[in-house]
Amino acid sequence: MRKFLAMAVLGMAVFSLGACGGKGGSDGTSQAAKAAPATEGQTAGGEEKAGSSEEYTAITMKLSTASGETTLTAQAFQDFSDRLSEATEGKVKLDVYCSGVLGNNTEALQGAQMGTVDLAIAQPAGLADMGAKKMNLFSLPYLFDSYNQYYNTLYGEVGETLLKDVTDNLQGLVGFGFLPDGGRCFFTKGKAIRSLEDIKGMKLRVQPYAIDNATADALGFSATPTAFSELYSALQTGIVDGAENPLSGIDGNALYEVSEYLTLDNHTYNTPALIMSQKTWDSLNESTRSLMKELWMETVEEFFKPRLSEYEDGLKEKFTAEGVEIIEITDHGKWVEAVKPVWDEYGEGLEDLIEAVDAVER
Repeated sequence: MRKFLAMAVLGMAVFSLGACGGKGGSDGTSQAAKAAPATEGQTAGGEEKAGSSEEYTAITMKLSTASGETTLTAQAFQDFSDRLSEATEGKVKLDVYCSGVLGNNTEALQGAQMGTVDLAIAQPAGLADMGAKKMNLFSLPYLFDSYNQYYNTLYGEVGETLLKDVTDNLQGLVGFGFLPDGGRCFFTKGKAIRSLEDIKGMKLRVQPYAIDNATADALGFSATPTAFSELYSALQTGIVDGAENPLSGIDGNALYEVSEYLTLDNHTYNTPALIMSQKTWDSLNESTRSLMKELWMETVEEFFKPRLSEYEDGLKEKFTAEGVEIIEITDHGKWVEAVKPVWDEYGEGLEDLIEAVDAVER
């Protein structure tokens, strides 16, 4: 049964965006796009798109995120916006709003349900808590052996199945796509996490979702409720010993300033889901829907993925220069063994999907 968004079960994690302010330029088009104008029905590179601009639905959409403006993710969303404007000669526009201008992530999803926000950002575990249970797949700890396996899973049949689960089960929302961000890691102050034994008894902030709390129990640390906006001060004052986030989140919120250690365990990969308002989706003709899907994949494949590794390497260098010690765990098998109870509980009913992930090319 399709469910309405409930404040009690949501606390969407911060996901960094940037290059915001509503529009990419005075006409919503990047300088690169202006330098190589597209002919009708083509991109600047000359590739044919599905139809001429007259065939697309004229619309200006709003994408909302609660995060800041300095990350690679932000640039990816603006790249998507630029591609849309260019391919449709300005007929389809996407204005990107960062830093909670349109509300936090929970409010943005509510806006998407009501049709006042066109695209919102959500974490899979939050969507699972709302009723799209298959989304828990991406929050099973240590599911993926490599980024390549993770990426190929997102953009294969498994990823499409999970997006359909959102559309089928969450009132007023459509699963549009994913952004393949980096691994989520633990960062701490006062005590380093070098092995599974080190994490036991620590007070760590995790995302406020059921599967994240279960993972904390399995690994033996205390999941300490802390609003993400208060995490910096909580680390400063010792309310928490640490937290977990992708490198982009640590950087975008300057959490490296109040951390001493970063443990690269990649317990999950950060997988923000792009969720579209059903009202917006229904207003688009098929040519516009197809074009948006096509251009989003171009942004992922041509802009985001090729830059991610270099971007994260740069962040590691930055953190090291700021005095953060970066740690690689050497007892990975013990961590995998410890989280089996999480898989037993939250993997129930997902066996076919787990098997499909295991078969994906590493």
